[in-house]
Amino acid sequence: MSRRMTDVRLHLRINIRLDAETKPRLSAGTRIQTDAKADVGLHLRIDICVDSETKTRLSAGTRIRTDTQADVGLHLRIDIRVDSEPKTRLSAGTRVRTESQADIGLHLRFDIRVDSETKIRLSAGTRVRTDTQADVGLHLRIDICADSETKTRLSAGTRIRTDAQADVGLHLRIDIRVDSETKTRLSAGTRVRTDAQADVGLHIRIYVCVDADTALSGVDLAINVEIVIRTFLGTIR
Repeated sequence: MSRRMTDVRLHLRINIRLDAETKPRLSAGTRIQTDAKADVGLHLRIDICVDSETKTRLSAGTRIRTDTQADVGLHLRIDIRVDSEPKTRLSAGTRVRTESQADIGLHLRFDIRVDSETKIRLSAGTRVRTDTQADVGLHLRIDICADSETKTRLSAGTRIRTDAQADVGLHLRIDIRVDSETKTRLSAGTRVRTDAQADVGLHIRIYVCVDADTALSGVDLAINVEIVIRTFLGTIR
C-alpha cells in the first residue's frame, strides 16, 4: 500500500436555518497535504435548524493515521432534536486493521429516543473481506418521523463490488419529518469512477420544506464533487 502521494483533502460544511433568520450557507474546498500528513481527509458537517427548538446536526470526518495505525478512519455522528425531549444520535467509525486482518472495519451505533419511554439501539461490528471481494460497500438509510405518527426506520447493509466496479461505494439518505408540514431530506453517495475519471465522487442533496407559507419552502442543494486522487484508493484492489 503506497504512502508516497497525498493529493486531496476535502472540507464541506452546510448551515441551513429556516426561521426568521433564514440563512443557507455552503462552504466546500480542497486542500493539499504533505506526504507526512494524510493521503485523504474528509470533513463533513451539516447544521439544520427548522426553528428555535429544532436542530439537526451531522458531522463526519475521515482521518488517516500512520502506517502503524489505521489507513483510514471514519467517524460519523448525527444529533437530531425534534423538541426538548426527542433526540437522535448516530455514531459510526471505520478502523483499518493489519494486513492479516480486514482492510476496513465498520462499527455502527444508533441511539434513537422518540420520547422518554421509546429507545432504539443498534450496534454492529466489523467484517473481513477477501482480496477477491470489495474493500467496502455501505448503504445506510434513516427515516425519522416525530409527530403524532412517530416513526423511526433504519436500513443499513453492506454490498460487495468486483474489481471492475468501485472499491468504495457509500449511499446515505436521511428523511426527517418534524410535523406534517416539515420535511428534511439528506442524500449523499460516494462512487468511484474509472481511472480516466475521478477516483472518488461525492453527491449530496438536501431538501428542506418548512410550510407552504415560508418563502424558502424548498432548499435544494446538489453538490457533485469529483476529485482525482492518486492515493492508496487506487491500490487497495
